[in-house]
Amino acid sequence: MLECDFLIIGSGGGGLFSALHLAPYGKTIILSKKDPNETATSYAQGGIAAVLSKDDSYKSHIEDTLKLGCGICREDVVRVIVESGPEIIRDLENLGVIFDRDEDGYHLSIEGGHSNRRVAHIRDQTGRVFQDVLYHNAVNTDAKIITNALAVDLIVDEDEGQRTCYGAVVLTPDGTIEDIRAKITILATGGAGKVYLVTSNPDISTGDGLAMAYRAGAKIINMEFVQFHPTCLYLPGARPAHERTFLITEAARGEGAILTTIDGDRFMPAYDHLAELAPRDVVSKAIYDVLSKTGDDYVLLDMRPIRGVSLKRRFPYIYENCLKWGYDITMEPIPVIPAAHYICGGVETNLNGRTSIERLYAVGEVAYTGMHGANRLASNSLLETFVMAKRASQDAIKLSKKVKNSNKTRVHIPTSKIPTQEKIVISHEWNSIRRVMTSYASMMRSDHRLNLADKYLALIGDILKVDYKKYAPSLDLVETFNLHHVACLIVKSALMRKESRGLHYNVDYPQQDDENFRKETVITSYEEE
Repeated sequence: MLECDFLIIGSGGGGLFSALHLAPYGKTIILSKKDPNETATSYAQGGIAAVLSKDDSYKSHIEDTLKLGCGICREDVVRVIVESGPEIIRDLENLGVIFDRDEDGYHLSIEGGHSNRRVAHIRDQTGRVFQDVLYHNAVNTDAKIITNALAVDLIVDEDEGQRTCYGAVVLTPDGTIEDIRAKITILATGGAGKVYLVTSNPDISTGDGLAMAYRAGAKIINMEFVQFHPTCLYLPGARPAHERTFLITEAARGEGAILTTIDGDRFMPAYDHLAELAPRDVVSKAIYDVLSKTGDDYVLLDMRPIRGVSLKRRFPYIYENCLKWGYDITMEPIPVIPAAHYICGGVETNLNGRTSIERLYAVGEVAYTGMHGANRLASNSLLETFVMAKRASQDAIKLSKKVKNSNKTRVHIPTSKIPTQEKIVISHEWNSIRRVMTSYASMMRSDHRLNLADKYLALIGDILKVDYKKYAPSLDLVETFNLHHVACLIVKSALMRKESRGLHYNVDYPQQDDENFRKETVITSYEEE
């Protein structure tokens, strides 16, 4: 058994930024499921939204965020996070981040839903630079980073109705099970894009933190709101089924790229007056509609109309990667499709990152702060992640001085290794979950499809629960179990919302119903014991 003051589960932007604040105040352990730099943060191309120009204002950024959230953002949260933007930019610069600049100061991009240029970036590899800088700083602290370590479940006890977290049960790099007891536990596990077949997310995005928190009894909010990024490179059969697709940043459309059919017809002006700069849900639904009418597999993103910048200098990462797949963005349009990108719902927290479970915090995509509501404004995710990681850390430092570690006995964990012949079953269930969600609970939904998804997932769950209770945890088994819980949460939440709002579109209820559903969708207990 290990003991620490602060246990951080996840090594992306939220986890590392938290660690930098916490390490000077107590023993800090960071768990990384695989490579500590293989995170969703690493693949964030566009940038971070913040008010950095005299032509912009907090009021404008707040209004854009609230508008896209379709009436269910928490306005106090939006205000605090937006107004913290410039401070976070300075914090990142103090750590060594160098943002792109021009003669007017920061070089700011504009993305869908923004009314001003306010996206600070480092070419088209902003997230990669953030990850590298944060990791470099983290390894130079006293924080201990344990790689290839999977958190299996939270250690939680209940006293007079209040649940308290005392750390986590961990599958260690050598395959053994170990308790890590902590005064404070912070979930920074990212999202769950792998619940769908086509996603921009890395392979690690299996909703582990969401599922663990759900099993522990935390309050889960708004899981029906799943954002699909409109422009991911279409690569049929070019990658193994488990890998991510390649995202083409929204900043490309901000600079002037256009969307056309395979025949070359531009279509976005017919769907929204903002055309290619419409919010992501509008663009994704438009592409879906075009494909349903044409029968094609993809549409085209043409970056050649971009003027005033060199595509190779402004978008070097995109240029180099597209070239690997045989596309020269300076000479031809590229095939794109929407892909699962970001979970707007998550584990509910307050403005200090505290969840409904004592001594358990959540930051980043795993958390639901109320910032995004029914739809996330582009590049608000990194802003929220860093603001909340800082606030949660400051609060956790204070709380850690008042609490002690616990010797609570964790639940029984099986020790029998799963037989080789049974591993294929786990692989099949992994694929089945993703196919069910893609077929029945994707961008366009209906009650019939959602009910089918619910039934299929129940059958899959019956199989997984037997294996989970019978065999010792393994990476594949735990990830599949977690992915199943996230899928169930999305479907159950979607069935509860009898309207269409933001990222949730149900053909049976095509209108937004403010009288009955201008509220958050709440799931508070694990029902599949």
